[in-house]
Amino acid sequence: MELLIREGNKNDIKEMDALMYEGDEHHRVNLPHKFRKSHESREEFINSKLDDEESNIFVCEYKGNIVGLIIARVMKTPDISIFKPRQFGWIENLIVQDSSRGLGIGKKLMDEAENWLKSRGIEEIELNVYDFNKAAIALYEKLGYIDLSKKMIKKI
Repeated sequence: MELLIREGNKNDIKEMDALMYEGDEHHRVNLPHKFRKSHESREEFINSKLDDEESNIFVCEYKGNIVGLIIARVMKTPDISIFKPRQFGWIENLIVQDSSRGLGIGKKLMDEAENWLKSRGIEEIELNVYDFNKAAIALYEKLGYIDLSKKMIKKI
C-alpha cells in the first residue's frame, strides 16, 4: 500500500473540491437541520488557503488519486483582555474519502499537519468535531487530543 502525503497545490483543486464536497455531505446527512446541500464550488476557499502563508493543505494520494486532505492553520487568540496572547494550531478540515477509510490516512495527515505546525513554533493544536462523528473523535483521542470545551444546543 503506497500512501503519499504531500502539500496540496493548484493542480489538485478539482480533486480537493470533490473531496470537500464529500465531507460536506457527511455533515449534511448527519445534521440536516444545520447543513444544506451545496453545489457551489469550494475552489475559491481552497485557493485562499493555498495562498495564505498561515495555512497549509496536505493531501494523501493513493493509487494516483487524492483520497484525503487536511487544512492546518496558525491562529492567534482574539484581542480580548481575558485571553493570554498566544499562537496555536487549528485543524480546519480533515477529510478521508469513505472508500479509503481504515488505511491510516487520517493519522498520517494529522501527523503531517502537526509536524508543519511544530516547525512554525506551535506548541498546541485545537480542532472542532461534531458529536455524531464517532470515527473522527476516536482518531483524535487516539492521537492524544482531549476535550477542551463542550458546545451544547437545545431545541425550543
